[in-house]
Amino acid sequence: MLAILHRFYITLVLLFLSPISWALSDNVLTPSHLSKPVSANILDAEFEKWRVSLIAKQEQLAHLLSDAGIETENVRYLNSLIYSNSPYLLRHSVNPVNWIDDYSLALSRANDTNKLIFLSIGYSTCHWCHVMEKESFLDIDVATVLNKHFVSVKLDREIDVELDRLFSEKQQLIKGESGWPISAILTPDGQLFWTDAYVGKAELLKLLKNVSAIWQQKPERILQIAKNLTIQFSVPKLPEVEWKESTLLERLTQVTNLLDQQHGGLKGEVKFPNAALLELLLYQYQVSPSQTLESQIRLFLDSMIEGGLWDHLRGGFFRYAQKSNWHQPHFEKMLYNQALLISVYAKASHLFNIPKYEDVARQTIAFVYRDMRHGNEGFYSAIDADYQGKEGGYYLFSIAELEGIEPALKQKYRWMPSHDNTLFQPYSDSVMEVQPQDNPLVELKDNLPPPHIDKKVLTAWNALLVASLFDAHVYLQDPVFLERGIELLNYLLEKHFSQNVLYRAFLADTAFGQATLEDYAWLNRALLKAYALTQKTSFLDQAIDLQNKSTEYLTNQSNKLNWMNDQEFISPLSVIAEAGRDISKLGGTTDREWRRQIQEIKQRVSNEFSDHFSAYQLLLQSSHSSLEPLQIFAKGKGRAWLKESNENSNGDYIIEITMAPGWHINSNKPLDKSLIATEIVASSNQTLQVSYPTPVKRKLGFSQKPLSLYEGQLSIPIARDKKRSFRQVHIKNTSL
Repeated sequence: MLAILHRFYITLVLLFLSPISWALSDNVLTPSHLSKPVSANILDAEFEKWRVSLIAKQEQLAHLLSDAGIETENVRYLNSLIYSNSPYLLRHSVNPVNWIDDYSLALSRANDTNKLIFLSIGYSTCHWCHVMEKESFLDIDVATVLNKHFVSVKLDREIDVELDRLFSEKQQLIKGESGWPISAILTPDGQLFWTDAYVGKAELLKLLKNVSAIWQQKPERILQIAKNLTIQFSVPKLPEVEWKESTLLERLTQVTNLLDQQHGGLKGEVKFPNAALLELLLYQYQVSPSQTLESQIRLFLDSMIEGGLWDHLRGGFFRYAQKSNWHQPHFEKMLYNQALLISVYAKASHLFNIPKYEDVARQTIAFVYRDMRHGNEGFYSAIDADYQGKEGGYYLFSIAELEGIEPALKQKYRWMPSHDNTLFQPYSDSVMEVQPQDNPLVELKDNLPPPHIDKKVLTAWNALLVASLFDAHVYLQDPVFLERGIELLNYLLEKHFSQNVLYRAFLADTAFGQATLEDYAWLNRALLKAYALTQKTSFLDQAIDLQNKSTEYLTNQSNKLNWMNDQEFISPLSVIAEAGRDISKLGGTTDREWRRQIQEIKQRVSNEFSDHFSAYQLLLQSSHSSLEPLQIFAKGKGRAWLKESNENSNGDYIIEITMAPGWHINSNKPLDKSLIATEIVASSNQTLQVSYPTPVKRKLGFSQKPLSLYEGQLSIPIARDKKRSFRQVHIKNTSL
């Protein structure tokens, strides 16, 4: 049926583009000059409400249009998106299209009027979303057809995460790939009939006219195609397969075969900084260190910061690279990328003892706090790649700009040409060159208007940053990052919760959008890390509450989605299952839902090989003890932390152990032979010189004789062989 469908698409296509050009302006929109969407039946009273809403958002909207290069003096229309809190949707509120931003309302209106639905899903820093808006959604001819014959719904993919995942998966199944903006035509009951990503104006206009004509004359043709597609989209129940550990080893081997041995990362022309894959590789290295695996990881990490993905002037990472050697980045800067890579580079610096990885982690944190912070209230979502009509224009230098730069400064960088060879990106051989406050190249760009920033504060992405700040504190041993993480976590708990309801986003003193599994998962992980670091039970209590809410969410979600794929992010299902397991170990809940989730993960891993890197790591962890420098034991009543020693210590490292009152562990020489001694061993099996502290002798309720114990707070210095290095140890004791 797909082959027939593709032939049917071909009959609907014209390949001509007719872009509309706009210039910058600082004019403020005047409600009285705006009209209703063309050819739309809008009541005067309703339109007057839109105008009133515009008055409160004039300044914000003017900034959005200015960033988009749209002159406010040329804006003539207003639609119901003016009510929206999303900057992406608000920007489209002056389209002549009669947009709505409520998918359920779209279904209701389509059912009442027997119209097809035109669905558009994009986001604020999406290049092709901007192009399609200027070419088509600001065009009167396109708007007229949409308003006469369709119910048009526009969604922000970063807010309506469920629907974005749903239609992205459907587009992937039909076309073999997905992208944004998602464009789709649906039947009045929501069945997909046609989908694509960016579509040029001429092609779109021809498509809309032909489809609307067919719907009016022979609707059964469209209904049949939609019905056939719906059958193909139905997800068959995975066959029950007995889980075998050999399956995981097979999947890990398949992952190794996908690695690019020349440039690092996954094979392919387009390169993403796949944090889930990097976390998996780092954990595999902890489990079984090898020179081969270390080389693969370091090639991956080095290629990203030596190529175009790393901003060599301001710090931070761009979203992805368009060349296999990590050159020619797509210049979006996403908060989630920064957060995920802070954790990766901080952990890599700890494991491999490489200073430049620590520099990258610190400089990425500095970039986020300098360029993406919203005062003291969270961090912005993204910085746009488009700038004054050019992708990456803010980060690239023209020949004229290069001619004005001092030769000595210019020679510090390698100047890589962009795709059209007219603009150049600076590369530095040293990560330490990132000193934006003292760099004339940065000052040159700072004198220009900044690129557009999506200023909504997303719960999940900020929670990711909380977790990364905690990781930086643990791996880099900097207490400032603990303070910052706690501050940001407290903000999320205060502002993004309302009457015990978690919201997806916050902007302009308003929390909005339904929380998704991503929000529950990452805020939960942040809370558990906060509990491990502070041992404040309030953080654990909140984590338990969120775990219960995530279970309710998975039970009640309207669309049964596949939450396992990592893609650019990390699977929220893997994160939630891991959180449930950890909470259970802490004695915080008897809920067994996490076991069912892990079983679901095992079944999917057994039935398919995909980008389930975080799932592979989760399953690998079940066969190994914790390998992190900070470990919790005795159901949360004890904490052990491996740190580098200071100059006053007797060794190169030190393990700090803290236990709650009334809790004990055996000493390294227990008096009862049946008890297992506490022993510190290196993961590399090398001999360590451990200075165990003096134990206390105490008779406990179950013992007739005094026992040799450790209790309270103690430090265990460790000296190592100077010729060999270790970055992790195991504490052998049944209590830990």
